[in-house]
Amino acid sequence: MTGKTLLAAALAATLLTSCSSNGGGTAQQATTQPQAAQPPAQQNPYTPPADTFTPPATTTTAPARGSGSAKTVRIEGKDYTCDQLIGSIANEPCSPQFNAAYEKWGDHIDDYVNSGHLGPLGNQGNNSVLSYEVLSFLGLYACILNESDGTSTDFVNYGLKIHPDAARTDFLPLWFNAPKYLCTELPAKG
Repeated sequence: MTGKTLLAAALAATLLTSCSSNGGGTAQQATTQPQAAQPPAQQNPYTPPADTFTPPATTTTAPARGSGSAKTVRIEGKDYTCDQLIGSIANEPCSPQFNAAYEKWGDHIDDYVNSGHLGPLGNQGNNSVLSYEVLSFLGLYACILNESDGTSTDFVNYGLKIHPDAARTDFLPLWFNAPKYLCTELPAKG
């Protein structure tokens, strides 16, 4: 047999096998179309990954997601519940961790947001790079991390998911000033 004959015989055997395993259909039916690649699901940047910190023990009794705190806090002259403030940027209700943090430190959010010590991301008033909602969210997150085993590196890495164009050092004033203006009973961590 020549090379062409062998190749033709192998192709015929493949087609016969495909047809018989396909219930007698044609070889065209036996071929499969490649599946289009599905884009990865986008994670909401305002939902902290569960593995970045261990919530403090006080958050275990927080209301379930969506049941939200009724506590209101005045920020920039307007009253907000946790769901209204955090939910406005996260497009979902406050998590139990944020509800507990809001209950505990929410009265100081306005002091934090308007401290004038939040660095390049938060010191321009109405022209701030980050809105007061996002600054509030990050401040509460810094407090949650300060109360648990979180570090400044955890905070900066997470902040970069929200604002990837910022420099790593841009988040440090948010981190270091949270215990000074927001969760004042917590010692600042490095």
